[in-house]
Amino acid sequence: MTSASLQTAGVAFSFTVTARDVFNNVATGYAGTVHITSTDGAAVLPANSTLTSGVKTFVSGATLKTAGSQTITATDTVTAGITGTSSSITVTPAAAATLSVTGFPSPHTHGVSGSFNVTARDPFGNTATGYSGTGAFHVERFFGRFAVKFGPDIWVGSFNATLNSIGTQSITAVDTVNAGITGTQSGIIIN
Repeated sequence: MTSASLQTAGVAFSFTVTARDVFNNVATGYAGTVHITSTDGAAVLPANSTLTSGVKTFVSGATLKTAGSQTITATDTVTAGITGTSSSITVTPAAAATLSVTGFPSPHTHGVSGSFNVTARDPFGNTATGYSGTGAFHVERFFGRFAVKFGPDIWVGSFNATLNSIGTQSITAVDTVNAGITGTQSGIIIN
């Protein structure tokens, strides 16, 4: 099986399945049907397909979504022993789509500082390691705003806030250039 060894999460790519005999020659007489699987549980993969003369290219056939090292496997649908796995495919995160705001303790005492984390994430939940932007944080019913610059290769940060209003509060982070990149930790109980 052949495919490019570096892919971006969410981007479809082509790969080729080749049946081989015990001497590593292309098995041109093979016309079996293969089932495609992946170590990426979120992958979008092609339906079962028949090889012609022992070869099949799946054009834009796979979309891997989970960052890290993944593989694709083709297995004959009748004889499970006829199988092959790609070499390792490194999946890199897509561009940032959201900011994940987590970790502010709840319940929490008003007037006491608490910490929270902000992580840039791609549409598939991977940490968006290429993100660099400026985020503004807004606390519901607290009018102060402060901006923090995410530099190159800084896609996560830990921050402190003091919530002074009793009740249910939230902390929202928004990219100041692209307001669509945002996230909220809600349901913070302040006593």
